[in-house]
Amino acid sequence: MNLWDKLFTTQISEPPQFELHWYIGLLCLLALTFYASYRFRDKVAYQRFIQILQSVQLIVLYSWYWGNLMPLSESLPFYHCRIAMFVMLLIPGTSKYKQYFALLGTFGATAALAYPLFDPYPFPHVTILSFIIGHVALLGNALLYLFRNYQPS
Repeated sequence: MNLWDKLFTTQISEPPQFELHWYIGLLCLLALTFYASYRFRDKVAYQRFIQILQSVQLIVLYSWYWGNLMPLSESLPFYHCRIAMFVMLLIPGTSKYKQYFALLGTFGATAALAYPLFDPYPFPHVTILSFIIGHVALLGNALLYLFRNYQPS
């Protein structure tokens, strides 16, 4: 099976079994996202990069769902992280709802990257790459929001 077929297959198999170095890499990516979001929280270029990364990830994932006629339950944002992705991208300004989803997104993305549960497709599949990129971008977006707008009350 070539790379293109692995990336966009609809043939369900089993989740990939990664070795320890893959998990260490995800934890390093998690730490790097925390660091970069704090360090570059006032840089518009970093903010835009994270927003564009999140947007492209969602567009590619939903295009794959739609193009393969996947069931509605798989393609709608029923997952907390996916709802948080849309809130962070689409709700402008500051609000208590956006702060709630930023907090939820920070915790959820951290938990997802610390203990990933991948869809049952071979690596590198669009859903697996989307899982990693989506949670990194969500974490970045949520942290950027919280670093600049967090209201403890």
